[in-house]
Amino acid sequence: MLRRVPLCAFCALLSFVLVFCGKADPPAADEGALPMPAAGPHRLIVLTPLWMAPAAQMYFIDGDEAKFLAMTDGGFMARPAFAPEGDEFYVSETFWSRGTRGERADLITIYDSKSLQPTGEIPLPGGRFISGSRKHILNVTPDGRHLLSFNLTPASSVSLVDLEDRETIAEIETPGCTLVFPYAPRRFTMMCTDGALLTHVFDDSGDVERVRSAKFFDPDKDPLIDQPDFDRADRWLYFVSYEGAVQAVDLRGDLPVFPAAWPAITPGDAGWRTGGTQPIAVNRKLGRAYVLVHRGERWTHKEAGEQVWVFDLAARRRVGRLALKFPADSIAVTRDAEAPQLYALSSDESVVSIYDAKTLRPIGELDEMGYGPTLLYVNGD
Repeated sequence: MLRRVPLCAFCALLSFVLVFCGKADPPAADEGALPMPAAGPHRLIVLTPLWMAPAAQMYFIDGDEAKFLAMTDGGFMARPAFAPEGDEFYVSETFWSRGTRGERADLITIYDSKSLQPTGEIPLPGGRFISGSRKHILNVTPDGRHLLSFNLTPASSVSLVDLEDRETIAEIETPGCTLVFPYAPRRFTMMCTDGALLTHVFDDSGDVERVRSAKFFDPDKDPLIDQPDFDRADRWLYFVSYEGAVQAVDLRGDLPVFPAAWPAITPGDAGWRTGGTQPIAVNRKLGRAYVLVHRGERWTHKEAGEQVWVFDLAARRRVGRLALKFPADSIAVTRDAEAPQLYALSSDESVVSIYDAKTLRPIGELDEMGYGPTLLYVNGD
């Protein structure tokens, strides 16, 4: 039976890393954590913020075996980002000296990907934006040298962190823009409230040049949901709008290029709407886009999805429909072409369902993903 694990059951686990090995007991404290296997294309990370608890959790899952690998914790509303080479990952965290009060500390913690043990810390003097459901507020440049952390104080800015020298080197002002998409070693773009993208080109000292794009969507008529799929390796962004339009952004050049948007929801799909925390996932090697949909009225974009619709990217037409066993808040798809997997996360049921992304055949499911899991990360994010 699927069941939600009480919050108190997890609080006891927040101070250490637990690595699962079949049904064996966890290692004793003096033995240390078992090493993680090398990350393959079907490594999945589930983020459970635990909302107003003082710490968050990350579950590491092997999609091929549909089993837990490990769990580690982070600070209040922690957010992970991953090195391109996969040897380490970074977590933006917030702590208070008295647990829930006292002196506040914002920092980036560096973790070894095999041991899941912290290996260093980098303070964030400008603070960090705290959110339980925003994915692209922390990202690493494609060369792995810099990390970008979004702030809202309430002025918007980005902390530029040098991962080699392990220091924050600049606070870049980004008025009216949010989310960070680094698509070149010294270049990132952001989504702005007027419907444009603002691209930043920075040097090693943090000096920056900015280029604003033309308006590529109308936020007053059909806003884009600010939870796109970002393929850092292939340098593409895919948004879906409130009314079901798919808007791609080509980041392979110096500046963004905007192909024409196309409808995932057509007049014949009356009553269906996009929604959820992560409503779109794309595998460009397979040429498929996956969109989470539900039946509802306008402005129900936060509701969980009943189905995942599958689209051919080249033909821009629907080629499949997946009825979900559990209504899903987030979806993700792996980046490989041979045997890609589709993941659907139900926050209410604390369940991850795994599907073959080509055939939509169920592969397995894992429950007890903590209290209110929200975000999915695949290898390559």
